[in-house]
Order: sequence, then C-alpha cells, then structure tokens
Amino acid sequence: MIALVAVLGALLLTAASSRGQAAPASLPAPAPAAASAAGAPASRPAFFKVTESLLYKIPEGVKVTDSICSPDSRHIACLESKDGKYWVTLDNLRSPELEWVVGRSLAFSPDGSRFAYQTQHDGLMFAVIGQVGPTWQAVEQPGGYLIGRILFSNDGKHFAYGAQREKNAKMSLVLDGKELIQADEVVVADMQFSNDGKRLACKLRDGLKQRYYVDDTSQAPYDAVAGLTFSNDGSRVGYLAQEGKEAMAVIDGKEGKRYGMAVGLTFSPDGRKYGYVIDSADAAGKLSGKQQLAYCPGRGTPEQLFAPFDRIGAIAFSNDGRRLALTGLNGQKWSLIVDAKVVGAYDGAGMVQFSPDNKRLAIVGGRANQQFIAIDGKELPAFDVIGPASFSPDGTKIAYVIRSGRQHFLMLDQQRLGPASFFAFSPDSRHLGHAQVAPDNESWQVAIDGIGTGPLYDAFPTGSRMVWDSPTVGRLLAARGKEILAVRVELDK
Repeated sequence: MIALVAVLGALLLTAASSRGQAAPASLPAPAPAAASAAGAPASRPAFFKVTESLLYKIPEGVKVTDSICSPDSRHIACLESKDGKYWVTLDNLRSPELEWVVGRSLAFSPDGSRFAYQTQHDGLMFAVIGQVGPTWQAVEQPGGYLIGRILFSNDGKHFAYGAQREKNAKMSLVLDGKELIQADEVVVADMQFSNDGKRLACKLRDGLKQRYYVDDTSQAPYDAVAGLTFSNDGSRVGYLAQEGKEAMAVIDGKEGKRYGMAVGLTFSPDGRKYGYVIDSADAAGKLSGKQQLAYCPGRGTPEQLFAPFDRIGAIAFSNDGRRLALTGLNGQKWSLIVDAKVVGAYDGAGMVQFSPDNKRLAIVGGRANQQFIAIDGKELPAFDVIGPASFSPDGTKIAYVIRSGRQHFLMLDQQRLGPASFFAFSPDSRHLGHAQVAPDNESWQVAIDGIGTGPLYDAFPTGSRMVWDSPTVGRLLAARGKEILAVRVELDK
C-alpha cells in the first residue's frame, strides 16, 4: 500500500499507512500504479488538462474539526477552533468568533446555493442560514433551548428544522423561519421535502401517539408511523402505520387494508403505481412467516397481492414506471423477478437498478461467498465485495467499485481501472471521471477512463465528487498540504 499525507483531523480523508493500516472505504487503498491502468478502455480521451485554484487554506495554529463539500463541488465549509474559540468558514470567508458550534451541523442545500449550521451562545441554540456567494453572510434565526437538524429543499429555496424554545416546552416545526405546528416531539430525522421543494412532511409525537404533518395538515395519529415517501414528481405521498397488531399503508391520506406487517413502500417515479411488503397475521396477531408484495398498478385501482416468499428484498420501478423488479427468497435461493417473470437465481441479492433508458437491469448477486453484478441475466466477474454502482446516462455502460482482498478498484463493465472513492460519467456517456494513484505510487491524480494526469494531490476532502458541467468539462475538490483546491478538468473536444 502507498502512504498518503494525512492532513488535519476531519478535514481530509485519512491516508493509508506504510505500516499496513487499511485506508477507509471512502478513499480505498490503491494498487500499484502499473496495475491500476491495466484494461483502460479504448474510449480514453486524446487529451485533457487539469487546472486548479486555491479555495481554502488552513490558518496557522488552527485546528479543523469538521468539514463538508457542497454537492456541486464548488465550495467547502469548515469548522475551525483555536484556544477555545470557534469559527465557521465558507471557502475563504470566515464567520465572526463563535462561542460554540454544534458538531456535525454544517449543511449545504442539495443545489449548493445555501449553507447552514447550528451555534450556541448566551445559553441558547440557534440555526444560522446563509446564502452562498462571494459576500456570504449568515442570518441567525430566533434561538431556543434546542434546535434540531436543518434540512433544505433540493432547490435551496426552503429550510426547515425543529425548535424547542424553552426547556420542557413543546417543540415547533419551523419552515423558512415560521412556526407551523407544535408537538411533544418534532422528529427531525424523519423530515423531508418533496423533490420539487413544494411539499414538506415531518413526523410528530404527542404522548404515545405518532403522526405525520404534511402540507399544513396533520395526518391521523397511530401507535407508530414510518417510511414516509413522496413520489419523484411530488404528486403523491405515502407512509406506513402501525395500530395495535395491525399495519397498513396510508396513501395520500387514505388508509389501506390492514395486515400484520407492512414495510418498504416504494412509488413509481410518476407516482401512478406503488408497492410495499406485507405479512398477514391470524386473529391473535401471529405473523404467517410469508411475505408478499402488495402492488397497486395505477391510480384508483385496487391493490394486488403477489405470490408469497419467505422474504422480499428490493423493490425497484423503471424510470418510466412501466417495469417492476423485486427480489424474493425461498429456502436458500434468492430470485430476481422482472415484469412478473423469474430471470435469475442467486445465493444472495442486493441492489437492483434499471438503466436510465429503462431497457437494462442490474442486480448485485452473491454466490460462493463472492459478489458480482448481473446485467439482464449476464453475470460479470465476481469479487469479494461490490460497492456503489451506476449506469451511464445512455444505459450502455456500468461502473462500480469492487473490493478484492484488501484492494479496491473501479470497474467499467468488465475492465479494471484504478482505485476510486468516487466516479461520474460525462453527460454524453463517453467518459468516466474518477481519482487514481499517480506514477509515484504515493499521491493521487484526477483520472479519465483510467488515465491519470495533471497535478498531484495528497487526498480528497470528505464528500468531494466529480461533477460534469458539460461533456468536456468537469470539476471536483482536492487537497494538498493545508490547501483545498478547486480543480477543473477539460477534455479535448
């Protein structure tokens, strides 16, 4: 294994030690450089260049105890401390001195346009919301005894959190600074916006009863509620509820048939269909031990029950909502069922994913203590562990991270590229951007299709990822010494 330069605390990923310490999964230990480029695809670009600009530098004597990259890989936020003093920085902009900042509270909106953290002073907690930009300024929201996790909508236009203004008082659900409703508890871990940012849902608890609050309306209370999900288009919302020994799905506020168990509610992307897993129970509430898929094929149509399995695993709809796949266990074998037909059998089954064009289906299968990806029934080579996987935008390729022994590699179809902690296809599906060990076998480089070039880096900040602005221009954040750099990758057109 190679040795990487470890940089202060939580700011950078920990490096692999030359004494044999394994690198963390988020930055896997690379193979020797000569092996990492083997099998590089013929589609490699004729030329690409890497340029960089300084985004942030750790001041002398300052300790960075937390950091986060924006999802668009344009910004980095850090929590600094020195001599009992604290600051939050956004790129090269620093907040005023702070009494205390809540650990792990730094947060960007999914589009990278807004930023938030939680702070404490004068015996109160505060949510601080800022607009990202060259003159970033944070606005402190009204304080309270307790401020919960801050959540942004995907477009960054809205934010929500739970607030308890005084000790032993009820909690309030706060949306864009306005208190909507109070309850004994606002369960901020179960709070979400719809994809379009127009709808907000949150679990509330009063006494021993739980309920969801959706679109300014309280849903019916139950002994327990969980698994709320919006359809991708935001048109529908559903969740699962438990009342006594009975469980049910609640879709758009309407309670469905009651069973002994209900889990795993999944909508088709267009919201017209949905499915969830049930287990029936006898009069005494004893489960049958057999699980079935409760499936609704369209709005206004009754649910249907599929054939029973000992256990049901994944449920996946195609992007156009026309195809349905699930995995089911009977005895010692997992079956893959696609469009109501069995198309594969495995010792184990994990991720199930349709290609963006809806034509192909990938599954992580297991056999003989190894894992592999099978695409439309064709099994690719097996390895110890299969990690994150993704189809190219046109659905013709698949990239995934594998572990073989103590080594991690990025695979493109059946071709082994270099080690990677992140990867991303270009919008035209022609190229794959990732990180790769440099020829010195001690540093890292930006790589395209298994070929690394340009400046050397010690590591990549936690959360850094490749983002493509066009088919020929990508960007990410990288670290060298005490500096965080904005890196631009440009391919030959």
